[in-house]
Amino acid sequence: MHEEPYAQSILDMALEKAGSRPIKKVILGLGRFSAIEPESLELFFSHLSRGTPAQGAILVFETVPVTLTCKTCSAVLTLDIPLDQPVRPALGRYLSRGCSCGSTSLSFSGGLGLDLIRLELGD
Repeated sequence: MHEEPYAQSILDMALEKAGSRPIKKVILGLGRFSAIEPESLELFFSHLSRGTPAQGAILVFETVPVTLTCKTCSAVLTLDIPLDQPVRPALGRYLSRGCSCGSTSLSFSGGLGLDLIRLELGD
């Protein structure tokens, strides 16, 4: 149920960018380590967009990989975790392995959230 405020925020941003033009598609970057359920987001978006220029718009999800940044050398590590594998165990392996510089002091730098990438608008 936590997808409703995300759906409302995405709708608000899309409507602001589109003005009065109809919105056909909303392309979103969905972090691989986010807790967002695309189906729930689509349901809330469909409900909230009724009567707006976004009514009937399709949500398209592009997966954003998890990235970690080394606090020692600033290297950015992109985690290649297949979509059919759970993120948490794979993440644990990456964190325990650490950076190529030998540091295990890593912080999340990407793949956690939900972002509006672009809109496809009608005439």
